[in-house]
Amino acid sequence: MHQTPADIEAEFGTPDEVNESVVPLGSGWGLQPSLKHKIQEGEPVLHWQYFGSSFDKSYFFAKVSGKWQLTLEACVPVGTFRK
Repeated sequence: MHQTPADIEAEFGTPDEVNESVVPLGSGWGLQPSLKHKIQEGEPVLHWQYFGSSFDKSYFFAKVSGKWQLTLEACVPVGTFRK
């Protein structure tokens, strides 16, 4: 089971895109039931993306006791999260 960015990178290589941001105030995004580790408003979130030909894989990490831990893994149609 993947838990850390190092675990994901060891299996899939370097991500195509990395974004580090904070959960926006008032969004409630970090409190979704699907998240393994809840992220409060204003707390950091790390988003890794791997681009495929049919689907993109996204990994969201939360800071847990000062270390990034996987909180959500998603396989989405191409372009869903791409800039």
